[in-house]
Amino acid sequence: MHCASSVTPLEALLAYSSIASAFGNVGQANYAAGNASLDSLSTVRRTRGCAAVSVQWGAWAGGGMARSDARIEAAMVAGGWGLVGVREGVGALAW
Repeated sequence: MHCASSVTPLEALLAYSSIASAFGNVGQANYAAGNASLDSLSTVRRTRGCAAVSVQWGAWAGGGMARSDARIEAAMVAGGWGLVGVREGVGALAW
């Protein structure tokens, strides 16, 4: 995508990332690193004058990876992290 857009510039590039890139994800370093690479690509593109933005999503309520373990979801809420409601998250994607 990045190389192809050097031939035909993009008006916009939106990457969906995870807050795991900033705060890690216990037991899933590869997931955190993959998301951090999306964030880094967006930063590099912007410094070169190309269009790019990366949105770091938090955990979704009622679904997603945090739901696989109720303790993780409870710890996030107890730590002050809100969960993205399905309606709000899908609404944001409809932007």
